[in-house]
Amino acid sequence: MEKAIFTLKTYRFNRIDINLEGMPSNRDFNWKLEITPKGAYNKKEKKFFLIFDFVAKIDGVENFYIKINCTGLYMFNECLEFSCIPDYFYSNSIAILFPYIRAFIGTVTLQANIPAVILPTFNLSSLKEDLKNNTQQISE
Repeated sequence: MEKAIFTLKTYRFNRIDINLEGMPSNRDFNWKLEITPKGAYNKKEKKFFLIFDFVAKIDGVENFYIKINCTGLYMFNECLEFSCIPDYFYSNSIAILFPYIRAFIGTVTLQANIPAVILPTFNLSSLKEDLKNNTQQISE
């Protein structure tokens, strides 16, 4: 097995907006998710910033929503040309960051003294192309 060429160094929740009004008492509802990933790559610093805009709503419930903007900082082991970032990085970086968002939502809603909102697990591999297409090379 090969060692990964990147690691998640840190992440930060930049914006959080949670409106719990109208939350259904039963737990049998359909989530509508909007996830917009963007990236910025700095070759010299070997840094990749994953900017993750996340919105969760429930079908048919107007006022209930969860909106989060999160930034994850990934470090590459070596300087890679922008075009040499492997395809698997784009899908894996999203999959690595999402559980932190999922856990954060559960913790915050539990602290709000309501039954914790536990998002189901999702296959986010379809977001790979969105991230790849919305990534730019930067220099600091």
